[in-house]
Order: sequence, then structure tokens, then C-alpha cells
Amino acid sequence: VFLVALGLVAIRELRPRHAFVIVPALLTLALDVFNASDISNRRMSPGGFSWTTVVPADELRAFDWIKSQTPASAVVQWDVRARGTGEWAMIPALAERRMAVGIPIFLLDLQKYRTRERRHVRPIFGSGDAAEAHRKAVAQGIDFLILGSTETAIRGARLRPLFEAEERFRVAFEEGDVAVLEVLPP
Repeated sequence: VFLVALGLVAIRELRPRHAFVIVPALLTLALDVFNASDISNRRMSPGGFSWTTVVPADELRAFDWIKSQTPASAVVQWDVRARGTGEWAMIPALAERRMAVGIPIFLLDLQKYRTRERRHVRPIFGSGDAAEAHRKAVAQGIDFLILGSTETAIRGARLRPLFEAEERFRVAFEEGDVAVLEVLPP
């Protein structure tokens, strides 16, 4: 009520020149309200940016499991290169856990992140060698790996050795197309 009263008092003191500020601000506010409510727009923008990221239900359940069943200090990783820049932050945002490597889109020195991902994390998902994958995951301090339909579609049979190396990785959660593997201590 107090803010409304202040607004009404301020309206009395408006001059025509204030319209240059107020009208664009109101138009921007209206556009923001419309865009925020438009969660069904799954088309790409003219610049190639996806307006809406669709998170499969299996992945949402995996994120919930991670959030409720893993230590808050756990480091959780998925294949950043397979996921791309639009999804790299979903683990910190939805599972509330840190990642060893992501691809932050607003940093000035992006090269060091890309180098670390290429040398130390990508081989975990792409080598097909469970011993190498385990060694790299332990070296990066990774506690859990998420393997979803995106990783399976891109890495295919190269992920199978991770499931078969029971002395290195344990399936901690599995539902639908998503599995969370615990990285066992060496």
C-alpha cells in the first residue's frame, strides 16, 4: 500500500519529458512478463539460442536423487561436450552440486576450461577404457558421473565398460535413460 501511495504522489509530479523514460520502461516490463510466462516456446531464436531447455523427467529424478542422497560436497560430472553450452549448468542449478569442469559462457579466459575438459574429462566418457576413466575421474575429484540419453547417443558403446568395471564404478541410481555412477575409491 505504501508503494502504491508513493506511486500516486509521483504521478502528480510527472512532466511530459518523463514519458521518454517511463514509456520504454513500461513496454520492457510488459515484454518481460510475457516472455517469462511463455514456457511453451521451444523453437530456436533467430540467433540460434534455445529459449527453453527441456529437461527429461528421468534427469529431473536423477537431479533430485543427487540432491537428497549425496553429500553436499560431492562433485558430479556429465559429458560437457555432449551436453553443450546450453546445459552445462544444470547440475549446479538443479542438483545443487559442483562439477569438476563446465563450459562457462561468460568468462574472458575460456581456453583454460576447454583445455581441462578436453584433456581430463572428455576421456572419461569417450575412451572406452574403464581404468583410464576411473583414474581421470579420481584425479579430478569426481564422485559421481551422470550418463543420460545424450551421453549414450553420442558415446554409445564406449560407455559400456564403465558399467562393467564394478571395482571402479557402482550404479548408484538408474531410472529410464539415466544412470548415476559412483566413482569408487582406488
